[in-house]
Amino acid sequence: MIKHLFRRFKKNSRGVAAVEFAIILPFLLVLVIGVIDLGWLFNGWVVLTGAAREGARTAITTLDEEEIAEAVRDHAVNFRGSVSEPDVSKDEEKVTVIVSGQLDPLVGWFGNEVSAQVEVRRYYPKD
Repeated sequence: MIKHLFRRFKKNSRGVAAVEFAIILPFLLVLVIGVIDLGWLFNGWVVLTGAAREGARTAITTLDEEEIAEAVRDHAVNFRGSVSEPDVSKDEEKVTVIVSGQLDPLVGWFGNEVSAQVEVRRYYPKD
């Protein structure tokens, strides 16, 4: 009788796909949510890099710190979180702008601290 019962289960394969799907589903969800969270973080970095680039362009033409900060804030409107004041350092040859921010976490697996640094070299034409 036990032998007959095992033969019956061996031939019957109904529900195998559902069991396999239930086993694989947590791994697939972790993978998809991880990709979405990493994309969220990358998007924040791209927005901050653009804001730092705009601040560096403004810093090349002006010395006013408030005007540079305003250019960074205007360009970082699409950043979903809080942006700190830009750190601007100027040399004879280059201007460096560093902007950091706290991204509102979507899932938060990869953190929420985003930072971008842009360096623009001044060009002086030769006579």
